[in-house]
Amino acid sequence: MHKSLIVLTLFSLLLTYSCLQEPDTYQVVDYRLNPFHLDQVRLLESPFKDAMELDKKYLLSLDMDRFLVDFRKVNGLTTTVEPYGGWEQEGLNGHTLGHYLSACAIMHAATGEEEFVRRVSYIVDQLSEIQVAGGSGYIGGIPPDFFEKSAFDPENEVRNFRFGGVWSPWYNIHKVFAGLLDAYTCCENKKAVEVVSGLADWAVHIADQLADSLFTRMLDCEFGGMNDALAELYAITGNKEYLHLAIRFDHDRVFNPLEKGEDKLKQLHANTQIPKIIGAARIYELTGDEKYWHIAKNFWDIVVDHHTYIQGGNSSGEYFGPPDSLAYRISDATCETCNTYNMLKLTRHLLMLTGEMKYAEYYERALYNHILASQDHETGMMLYFASLEPGYYKIFNSPEHSFWCCTGTGMENHAKYGNSIYFHDSQSVWINLFIASELKWEEKGLVLRQETDFPESENITVTILSASGKVMPMNIRIPCWVAPGVSVQVNNEEVRSEIIPGSYVSVSRKWNEGDVIQIKLPMDLHVSTLPDDKAKFAILFGPVVLAGNLGETDLPREWHYPDDNVGNVEETRQKIEVPVISGDLDNPGGWIRSARDKSLSFRTVNTGIPEDVELIPFYKINYERYTIYWDHVQPDRLP
Repeated sequence: MHKSLIVLTLFSLLLTYSCLQEPDTYQVVDYRLNPFHLDQVRLLESPFKDAMELDKKYLLSLDMDRFLVDFRKVNGLTTTVEPYGGWEQEGLNGHTLGHYLSACAIMHAATGEEEFVRRVSYIVDQLSEIQVAGGSGYIGGIPPDFFEKSAFDPENEVRNFRFGGVWSPWYNIHKVFAGLLDAYTCCENKKAVEVVSGLADWAVHIADQLADSLFTRMLDCEFGGMNDALAELYAITGNKEYLHLAIRFDHDRVFNPLEKGEDKLKQLHANTQIPKIIGAARIYELTGDEKYWHIAKNFWDIVVDHHTYIQGGNSSGEYFGPPDSLAYRISDATCETCNTYNMLKLTRHLLMLTGEMKYAEYYERALYNHILASQDHETGMMLYFASLEPGYYKIFNSPEHSFWCCTGTGMENHAKYGNSIYFHDSQSVWINLFIASELKWEEKGLVLRQETDFPESENITVTILSASGKVMPMNIRIPCWVAPGVSVQVNNEEVRSEIIPGSYVSVSRKWNEGDVIQIKLPMDLHVSTLPDDKAKFAILFGPVVLAGNLGETDLPREWHYPDDNVGNVEETRQKIEVPVISGDLDNPGGWIRSARDKSLSFRTVNTGIPEDVELIPFYKINYERYTIYWDHVQPDRLP
């Protein structure tokens, strides 16, 4: 019996090893919708382009060498430059460099501006020099001692953000991986692949020496998207060791319930989970292993359907709560912006894999109502939390003394608005988002221009600037939220296809230069209540979340910029009285009126208690106090 057990155990180990060593048996999964490269899309005048321009200005204001200080010191190189402050000097040293490298690479792809190529090349060259000086392949803003010594000590304490006293070491290094990968994919910087491969080889060497028990224990500390980065590097290089290590980052404590569709997210740190789920989606794409598909799909369904607020964000105090328990968790620390940054990445994978409308709808909602709303319209600085506390206000990072996680992801957010407007299959274009832009599909000889003030206007015009003269279907998204009166015309003639909200209408014809597609997407007012409190509701116009503009009275401008904290200053938490609403939730158009002199501006009529309120898109709120979720009272219960 004992001998049989040994034989069975050895067989199981060999089988596991064989599965990990033979990715040639994996089947790459084809996308239903293929992405266009970001350099094939150019934004035209719109709030999105304005946000990109502000982000570009901020990126160009930053000193690359200040981000590199700790990388140089760790590998024994001298420097006289002072590092940036905030989290960059509080234990997460170096994490922003990876985000900055990604943002510059993405911004080059989005704009074509050569200054960003120069910056990317400079950083990659410096990291290469640092890597050579270190000799091990390691590059990072924290010493490699944790990985090379502390990780091997079973007595070291493991917590959500600490392992052996180090702040999320793998999470930190993941940012460097991601930045170098973006330098290659967005700027074709081949040296970036050499550098990141050297870093990956170092990681493989460290991991190979760690017993499974120690490696598994290590996964309880936030590790970012290490599985995603390693899988992507495998896709670029074909090096199977990288895929093996990506799979070894499977966090079974989280993955196993998700594979079965179980919601065990309560009390888990939200943004610790989302990147590893993106990694699961990427591993599915590269291997066809259905396990990872179920993990990614089920996670998305659980989070979006049971943990997400109306503007697309999730979490309170950075953590998930019980499913459908949202009302009592509203606070000044709801909806960390990094969460939505990563949920959009995951959503994009699932949309490309399936083409399903629910992913497009969520992407639009979160992009307009959280990401676009997360930037100071004057300075370009970014939010940490999109607070849902009634009467609260936005708190932004300082330019040089914060460098939160959401500062880093924010740098990237506003550079890549063009990456999900259009998709394609082998023959067709899919118009997914209504953002003023121009698309060039050189392979098919197609150039089109989308002109619109959406959502300020319900009208979208798509003009064919160049075409091959061949038949090509144009698939136009008809959103679920559209009001009666939707129409699609080509050269002033109504299309004959049936137009169904929540689907794509396909217009197939031989396109010629000068052809014009006119799309009308009427919007109306509607409300959304919370699942655990039907008396708490938000107001929308089409896909746009409307916030109550409560003004700037007794709100000093410096409260929006509490230097390098995340707003944890007691005097900034002073609450104000917020009106309640008595209107009929089934007929918001009966008690909300549009302002004649302002686009997308509304006002409640005789239903706000003690006073009526102005309603404007959340993305237009900047320095005002605001409310998104209102308390509803029945008129017959008023005093």
